[in-house]
Amino acid sequence: MSIQFAGLDELDNEVYVLLEEGQKIGSIKMRFDLCTIMNIHVDEKLRKKGKGTQLVRYAEALALQKGCRKMRANAIKPEAKEFFEKCGYCLTPDEGREYFGERTLVE
Repeated sequence: MSIQFAGLDELDNEVYVLLEEGQKIGSIKMRFDLCTIMNIHVDEKLRKKGKGTQLVRYAEALALQKGCRKMRANAIKPEAKEFFEKCGYCLTPDEGREYFGERTLVE
């Protein structure tokens, strides 16, 4: 299993992909200038097996290298909120349907 930089998307988010046996099974989009996880996805059949957490921890390590001391995340779906909370993020609702939060990064 490996994580590789895949390039920038149309909004200049850095995209990293999680590969297993050469197949893309997940991805994470980051904005390091904002210290924010913009999007995370893991193949539905492989969820709840630590793959998403592996992507988040990889992104956090990169963020620390780039000088971020806190990482932000947001979630719309309840399962995304639950996932980020399990990763140590404290999310609170805004006036709409989204949850926003952050986690202090430690080396």
